[in-house]
Amino acid sequence: MKNPFKITFFLLFLGFSPWLQALAEKPSSPSQKLYFAFIGVWDRAKPILERASRQTGISVSFYSIQEFLDAYSKNDPPFQTVFVLNLRPQWVSPFVSYIHKIRNNRSFHLLSLDHRDSQLPLKKAGLLIEDPKIRRYWKYNGFINLQRLLKYTANQYCGIKVSYGPPVVIPDYGLYHPDSKKLFSSTQVFLQWYQKRFGTIPKRRVFLLIHQSFWITEDTKVIQALIRGFQKENILCVAGFGDTTKRIYSLIRPFQPSLILLQVHVALTEGSRENDQTLQTLGVPFLKPISLLGATVEEWEKDPRGLNPQDVGLHLTVLETMGMIEPNVVGGLEARTFGFRVHRPISERIRHFIRRAIRWMDLQSLPNKEKRIAVIYYNKYLGKSDILRGSPTGAYLDGPKSLLRLLRTMKKSGYTIPFVPKNEKELLSILMKKGRNIAPWAQGELRELVLKGNPALIPLSLYQKWFQKIPEKLRNEIIKHFGPPPGRLMVADVNGSPHIVIPRVQLGNLLLLPQPVRGDKVDEKLLHSRSIPPSHNYLAFYFYIRKVFRAHAVLHFGTHGTLELLPLKASGLSSEDYGDLLLGDLPNIYPWILDNLGEATLAKRRSYAVLIDHLVPPVVQSGIYGELKELHNEIDKFDSLEDGILKEEFRKSILKKAIQLHLFQDRGLQVPKTLSDKEIHKLAEYLHEIHNETSPKTLHVLGEILESKALIGYITSILGRRFLKEMGKDLRLPQPEEKGERLKIARKWAEKYLQAYLLQGKKIKEFWDAKIVGPLNPKRIHYFERARRLYQKFQKTPMEIQNILLALKGGFIPPGSGNDPVRNPASLPTGRNMFAVNPEEIPVKPAWETGKILVDQLLKKEKELKGRYPKKIGFDLNGHETMRHFGVTESEILYLMGVEPVWNENHLVVDVKVIPKDKLGRPRIDVFIAMGGVYRDNFPSRVMLLDKAVRLVSALKEKENYLREFSLALEKKLLQKGFSQKRARFLSKARIFGAKPGEFGTRILHLIPRSGVWDKVDEVTSVYTDTMSYLYTKGEWGVPMKALYSEAIQGTEVILRTWSSHMTSPLTNHHFYEYLGGLNLAVRSMCGKTPRSYVSDVRHKDTPKVESFSKVIQREFRVRLFNPSWIRGMMKNHYAGAGQMAELVKNTFGWQVTIPKSIRQDNWKSILDIYLKDKYKLGLNTWFSKVNPYARQEITATLLEASRKGYFKPSKKDLDFLAHE
Repeated sequence: MKNPFKITFFLLFLGFSPWLQALAEKPSSPSQKLYFAFIGVWDRAKPILERASRQTGISVSFYSIQEFLDAYSKNDPPFQTVFVLNLRPQWVSPFVSYIHKIRNNRSFHLLSLDHRDSQLPLKKAGLLIEDPKIRRYWKYNGFINLQRLLKYTANQYCGIKVSYGPPVVIPDYGLYHPDSKKLFSSTQVFLQWYQKRFGTIPKRRVFLLIHQSFWITEDTKVIQALIRGFQKENILCVAGFGDTTKRIYSLIRPFQPSLILLQVHVALTEGSRENDQTLQTLGVPFLKPISLLGATVEEWEKDPRGLNPQDVGLHLTVLETMGMIEPNVVGGLEARTFGFRVHRPISERIRHFIRRAIRWMDLQSLPNKEKRIAVIYYNKYLGKSDILRGSPTGAYLDGPKSLLRLLRTMKKSGYTIPFVPKNEKELLSILMKKGRNIAPWAQGELRELVLKGNPALIPLSLYQKWFQKIPEKLRNEIIKHFGPPPGRLMVADVNGSPHIVIPRVQLGNLLLLPQPVRGDKVDEKLLHSRSIPPSHNYLAFYFYIRKVFRAHAVLHFGTHGTLELLPLKASGLSSEDYGDLLLGDLPNIYPWILDNLGEATLAKRRSYAVLIDHLVPPVVQSGIYGELKELHNEIDKFDSLEDGILKEEFRKSILKKAIQLHLFQDRGLQVPKTLSDKEIHKLAEYLHEIHNETSPKTLHVLGEILESKALIGYITSILGRRFLKEMGKDLRLPQPEEKGERLKIARKWAEKYLQAYLLQGKKIKEFWDAKIVGPLNPKRIHYFERARRLYQKFQKTPMEIQNILLALKGGFIPPGSGNDPVRNPASLPTGRNMFAVNPEEIPVKPAWETGKILVDQLLKKEKELKGRYPKKIGFDLNGHETMRHFGVTESEILYLMGVEPVWNENHLVVDVKVIPKDKLGRPRIDVFIAMGGVYRDNFPSRVMLLDKAVRLVSALKEKENYLREFSLALEKKLLQKGFSQKRARFLSKARIFGAKPGEFGTRILHLIPRSGVWDKVDEVTSVYTDTMSYLYTKGEWGVPMKALYSEAIQGTEVILRTWSSHMTSPLTNHHFYEYLGGLNLAVRSMCGKTPRSYVSDVRHKDTPKVESFSKVIQREFRVRLFNPSWIRGMMKNHYAGAGQMAELVKNTFGWQVTIPKSIRQDNWKSILDIYLKDKYKLGLNTWFSKVNPYARQEITATLLEASRKGYFKPSKKDLDFLAHE
């Protein structure tokens, strides 16, 4: 057996297949009937085991771990032996308990077929037998080995005398091609055979990496379909496997593939991280043809999730960390006789995947001068102030400047771009004239665009040909919402016939186009509709890029567009999903901001995006300014004075200024008649709080290294508060020391020293002054060395553009983790293919500890305020935040109910368990969970975990179990409404609601700014509740339950959202008011009372805190919108900076509508004075006129609308001023 290839080839020569007939034996059966169970084995192995069972007479049965427990939880199983392989982690703990119980009653053997981490609890409990011989039988697999496995087990573990042979060795590595009966031991041997068989060896080659088990078990139909499909396109494709990285690499490298296809799942071999990096050195993209392991083709077609959680984990989560792209379903399981499931290809999906793969090879072979690239940018609000502005996170990219840098670099790299605008102003002028979306109510502008803007004009007849080729189901959906072609959006009459108008700016082989606005955002009739397909002009836009312009690739410029948000499947798209339909075979390259992890996975999975991540702007200290600084100086003088008349005059002055600045209202306090020394110091602490806040004051420019001063401040922020505490611990400060003062001064010295170390190249000992900051120690040296490494990574920022060009060459983009560098310094350097977190890790242990701290803070605040604990708390459960904080919100929810996570040996959360009442020491609080679409699609297993926790607590018969009390009351109501006992009990425990599967957002985000189409806030509330009232619970995924929603929300007293981003905030991110504000509207409307709103601030890991929403939003006004330093920073970004100012003003209106008491009259007055009357004398009026007059118009319009709605009540003089603007 020393050369398995010789044995295999010899047997093949004789006509025997080693995994079926090698060393053929006569049937032999044990003398007594034996029953063996197999838990978690591959579907592809079951038919072979069944045949081996018939041959040996040993009965075999197959189960998942859950099925086994369900079948035998109340009685002993009939099996003498149970084999285990793949165990779902959440069921392992109850399985361990069950096996203990069985072992107490009788002899019972639990055998491991192969190592899996999920088996470790069984091993630790002393229940698992790891027999090397059994593992060899299983590893080499096939009919003879599995037959011998059964006989060996009967002999060794059941005391039955039956003959058996040793394991038949099967090759551990090799190359497979369906036209050869041989398995090839080397690439050279394979290529020689191929040339002899087919005459020539194609230049284009694709390597399909598979698991050995697919070959052994002959589960190769999908593999064969891929190989033959590529062969039809004159592309050489071969499948291969290996047991070590070295062997895999030795097979792939001499093959010189253009692409590597990963028909593997989870890890390639042991120590896969090192292996991944080894394969990455090949420099070719990893594509992922998905053959479903957890669902049949029919189940996948019907499932709105697309891939179920099992397939997401096996095919996407881990492989995305390798830099995998193009996750396309190409096959799935098919039920066969006797209930076994085998893989079968999906022919149409195979062809689709191959077409997409060919496009990547085209990018590799075509010279740049011949490539046609479509660059899609955003103009979402149909105005002139937001061209090239992305989402709330994407807006932190300076679109115009970044696009110019990219165009110049592409031209230098040989792309046919005859003209590049000379500056930002010229670029914007061209885009406003030729490349802007036009609203349906502005037909005059559309006519002018047609006459002067040289748009693409798609005749109705051509569009109808395209339209007729899409699936009938989709055609009907589009006609239902937008009428027959061509619809009415972006449609103009040209020479007597209708044409769809597509704005464009063509620069040689480069096409710049604004992505069409989703139809529901511009048609008020659709604002209340739910599942909105793309409109006719949206379809025509992508069809034009593909079929007329014939692009080789598309570049969605910045975070983010709407393609990845179209219905339906969350991952594993079909031909009836719009993202798949519209992209066709186009490679999709997507510059993406680090901070947006939640939607990053949507872009990768729902629009096949290759992400190129880019920096967030530098996060720097806010500082205080103007009247706040004057007040702080007065407090300093007050502290320095002896008691007497002068000090009392300062006390009066401080009180007067604090009242004028509304600082007591900021903190939710009544205005006092006089100020004590303690209250004055509390004011000083609040000023330090504002001063020490950090925020971005500029926007990022793609590929541009930060200027030195900003970079030093950014690195200081990344090193964090622990660094500042270390730097400040020996500082000598005036007494009494005010809270926040030490950090403020420590930061000053830290930045000074970092500048000397990083920018001036000095050694630490040359600038260190121990008399001021204390002695130099190893801990401090470590921080400065870490700063050096961060500085070096920031110098690689040009990779952001370099790797866009590398992707356009069909190259491999290395993977990188996301999150802003303050939260995750490992996200540097940028320019990588960003991946997100593993959902099964949520919540991580530090997040659990943080969640408990925050719950304790919240309950303490509530008890002090109301004299009791709240009985129900509503949560805005947001996927973006979870990606950043790794499960703080989930931990809060669990801990409020008195439940804790159960982690396994791999730190995955596999279950929950009840915290005993005496240990909890308080009531169990009920919850209501409003879940966002990003959360639903990224964390489906966590949804079910939270649902399980709710049902667990609902069953606890304890005093002060508010959750159970409410469930029982709701059950009675449902019974009265005619529900059956079983159904009423089931629904009474439901607490999680969200938008319909495939839909994102609450629909109020585009309704609120269009305040002319609604009169009362109740209309906004109705849209929110209609959209968010789909139920997610055990066995029911996204079922419309408006009546149940209105009952489940009852009793909500408090609502809570987590804030974890250093870049965005409640003021800058309109999704914050969309979700938390929307939830406030729903509770107020349905419960008759306004809930108290809080924010869990976890931006700084070591100082988590719960604060009232009003305090948070008011501080944010002072840190950003009203801060002259922030305004100056935005002014440096010209057009994009002006747009950011206008966006924050519009968000203020959003909060005014959704949480009215959070916005005050003085906030609106300050906006008017600062931005329209230039209170700070920054020259804003002139600046707006020069760089973006449309942004100033937006600010004015927002103030006027706030006045019209009665939110802002300006003086007559101010109203006249606004009216004449």
